Amino acid sequence: MRGRSRGEGKGRPGSRIEPAHSARARRRRCEWIRQAGIHLALLAGCVLFAFPFVWLVTTSFKDEREIAAFPPRWIPRVPHYSSRSPFVDPDYYDEMKRPAGMAPEMWREHRDAIARWLDTCLASACSLHPEALPVADVVTDPTWERALRNGMWDELSRILPDEVAQQPDRLKTFIAANVSAERLRKVATGLSRVCAIGELSLRDARHDRVDSTAESGRWRVVSGTAELGGRVTVEIESGQLLRYDLGAGPVLLERSLYLSRPGALGEWVDSITLGLHSDDSWHRLFLTVETPDAVYRSEEAFWLERASWRDLVWRFSEPDDRTKPVVVLRPDPRARATSLAANEIRLRLRIERTSPLMAAYAKYSLNYRRALRYIPFWRYVGNSVYLVILNILGQVLACSLVAYAFARLRFYGRDVLFALLLATMMLPGQVTMIPVFLIFKSLGWYDTLKPLWVGAWFGSAFYIFLLRQFFLGIPTDLEDAAKIDGCGFFGLYWRIMLPLVRPALATVAIFTFMSTWNDFMGPLIYIGREELSPLALGLFQFRSEHGGEWGMMMAASTLMTLPVVVIFFLAQRYFIQGVTLTGMGGK
Repeated sequence: MRGRSRGEGKGRPGSRIEPAHSARARRRRCEWIRQAGIHLALLAGCVLFAFPFVWLVTTSFKDEREIAAFPPRWIPRVPHYSSRSPFVDPDYYDEMKRPAGMAPEMWREHRDAIARWLDTCLASACSLHPEALPVADVVTDPTWERALRNGMWDELSRILPDEVAQQPDRLKTFIAANVSAERLRKVATGLSRVCAIGELSLRDARHDRVDSTAESGRWRVVSGTAELGGRVTVEIESGQLLRYDLGAGPVLLERSLYLSRPGALGEWVDSITLGLHSDDSWHRLFLTVETPDAVYRSEEAFWLERASWRDLVWRFSEPDDRTKPVVVLRPDPRARATSLAANEIRLRLRIERTSPLMAAYAKYSLNYRRALRYIPFWRYVGNSVYLVILNILGQVLACSLVAYAFARLRFYGRDVLFALLLATMMLPGQVTMIPVFLIFKSLGWYDTLKPLWVGAWFGSAFYIFLLRQFFLGIPTDLEDAAKIDGCGFFGLYWRIMLPLVRPALATVAIFTFMSTWNDFMGPLIYIGREELSPLALGLFQFRSEHGGEWGMMMAASTLMTLPVVVIFFLAQRYFIQGVTLTGMGGK
C-alpha cells in the first residue's frame, strides 16, 4: 500500500485519464475547425465585397436588351454566330422552364405534353396569321420551331396564374386562348435576324438634305454571294431585304447617285446617312465613296450589332459631338475613280466576315470602345493623373517633413502644436467647405485645378500622425552616427530617415491616390468647365446628359476602378507593411 502512487485512486470510481495523443488530436481538430471558420469568414467577406465589382464588370459586357431583361441575366450572353443572313437566333429565349405555380414532379410529368400542345397551337396560329411571321428564310430554318416554342412559352409563363399552372387541362385551354397574333409577331421578331437596307440621304453642313436626280440607281450586288430582295417591314419600318452568305468571301454592294449640284463632294456634302436594320451577326461594314475628284474610305468599320434599326452616319470631317456613333471618311490619295460623270458619286458597301471569337470580342468590348470614343475619357484621365501626381508629391513631402520635426526636433510648445494638429481631425469637411471655398475664390482660383492640389502641399493631420509614429520607432543611434559624420538636420531627414520610412510613405501615397482619384465633391465645387473635369466628375456629367447609356457608363466606371485595384495589388506589400509597422511603433 505504501508503494501506491500519489495520484492513484483519486477521482470517481471508473474514471479514466485521457491519453496524451488523444488530447493532442482533439486540440488539432479544434484548431483545424477554428482555422477553417476563419478562412470561410474571410472568403465570405471577399465574395460580399467583390460582388459589386463583379456586377459592374459583367454589366459592362452586356447590351441594352440584356441590361433591361428581367429577371436579370448575370452572365453576359455569347452572341450567336452565323455567316448567313437571314437566320434564327435559337439562344434568344431560354429553354422551357417550370412555371412558379407548378410543382416540380408535375412539370417533369407533363413537360413533353405541354410542348407538343404548344407546337400544335403555334402551327395553327402561323397558318391563321402569316402576316405576323418574318421572311421565309427564317421560317424554314431547322431551329425555328424549337426557338418559337421557347419564346412563346416564355411570354405565356409571365402571365400564367398559379391556379391554372396546377391543372394541366386548364393549362391547355389557357395556351390555346393566349397564342395570339400580337404575341406571335413579338416572339418571331425577337428570334429572327434580318438585314435590311433603308433610306440613304446626303446632308450638308447645315444638316439640309442634298437632292439627287431621277437617274440615281438602286443598290446592286457587285461581288460575293448575296441577293437583294423586295421591301420588307421589320419593326414597323420598311427596307430592302439583303440575303448574304459570307462563307465564300466578302459581299460588295454598289449604288450610283447623280447629284443636282456638281462639284467637289467633300466641300459641300458634310455627311452620308444610311438606315440599316442590323442582324446581330457582328460582321463588319465598310463604306467607300468614289467621286470624279477623289476616293474616300471609312477609317473604321460599323459592326452589324443589335437586331434593330439604326442610322449609320459617315462624315467627311471630324464631328464636334462624339456622343453619337460616327465614322469619318478619309481621302485615299492612291485611288482614283474612273468612268464617272461630273455630278455622279458611287457608294460601295463592303460586308466582311468575322470569326466567332472576333464576334464575341466585338460584343463584349462594344461599351468600352464607345466609352473611349464618345466620352472625352482620356482628357478626364489626364486631369485625374495630373491631380494625383501633384497631391502625392505634396502629401509625401509636406507630411514627412512635418512628421520628422514633431518626432525628432525639440522645440518649445511641440506637444501643444501636435495636439492642435490632431484636433483638426475632429472638424468635419462640411464645416470648413464654405470658408475654404471663399478663400480660394478670393485668390482667383475658382474654375481652376489649383484648389484641388495646393492644399496637399500643406500636409494632412492623419498622414502626419501616421509618419510621426513611424519616425519615433527608428533608433536614434542612426542619427547620432550621421551627426558625427557631419550630417545636418535636413540631411538626416533626406538621406537617413526617408529611406527607412518607405513603407509608411507608400501607405500615404496609396491613400492619397485613392482619395484623389475618387474625389467627386472637390471638383464639383471648384470646377465649372468640362475640359478641366477629372474622371469622377466627367462620368457624372455624362450620366446627367445620357442617363440611358448604362452599358457605356458601366464600362467607363470599370476603367476608372481598374487603376485603383491594380495599384493596390501591386503595392499591397508596402501598404500592409507600413500600416503594421506604424501600429507597432515602427519596431
